[in-house]
Amino acid sequence: MPDAPVTLANNAAVTSATQIGLTWSAATFNGGSSVIDYRIMYDQGTATWTQLTDGVATTSYTATGLTADTVYAFKVEARNVVGFSSESASVSIRAAAIPATPSAPTTAVNGNNVDISWTEPSTGGSAITAYEITIRQSDGTTFTVDSTNCDGSGSTILNARLCSVPITTLMASPYSLNWGDSVYAKVKATNIVGDSSTSSEGNGAVILTNPDAPVTLANNAATTSATTIAMTWSAGSSNGGTPVIDYRVNYKLSSASEFAVLISGITTTSYTTTALT
Repeated sequence: MPDAPVTLANNAAVTSATQIGLTWSAATFNGGSSVIDYRIMYDQGTATWTQLTDGVATTSYTATGLTADTVYAFKVEARNVVGFSSESASVSIRAAAIPATPSAPTTAVNGNNVDISWTEPSTGGSAITAYEITIRQSDGTTFTVDSTNCDGSGSTILNARLCSVPITTLMASPYSLNWGDSVYAKVKATNIVGDSSTSSEGNGAVILTNPDAPVTLANNAATTSATTIAMTWSAGSSNGGTPVIDYRVNYKLSSASEFAVLISGITTTSYTTTALT
């Protein structure tokens, strides 16, 4: 009789929630007669071995119709004209695969934070146990985990598939984003079998704030007269991440206690008010 088959293993490229792929190798010694076929035994988690199939003429087989996330054990025997070999070493395999690659996440500004959210990919037959969320740094290439705000192994983020990162965190090292930058993220899913591939990068959020106040507001003496006052100013050092649209000019008479709006929608950095006393 031949020696028992060797290197019985999971064929991860085939295994899924409902099937398990097996591969093995023939032993070096065939008993003096070519191996005819193989018989496969399995244990469905009951500690009882039963025949799964026989007459397998190749060194691979796919067991189908299985229950997702269940661990099955397998053994293989080789047969020549004399009879069956002893059983191979057993191997236990879960009817599950790594999760599918998640879709690209989305990012959205929410107050002083940026929310990163994603959808659950196909689990591969076994529940997802963690996500890894990475955020792109200002170099446009490097993605880094924010373990403080986006720990995808915690139950809250795991179940919600959402984490929230303060904008101040994104503007600090290692991200070093600036006002006006888009926030990009990637996601990877993990189950008991292993890690999915990492998603493509997704975005949506642009971190913006109000512009700095205009500076160097001054009288334009060349135009100011008894009935007009001309003024000029310069834009503040930061536009908040998006171009300044226009300006609003407020004024106050010396006898008034509060400023009032004189005019809005000024698209240049100068204005002349007329018909003054």
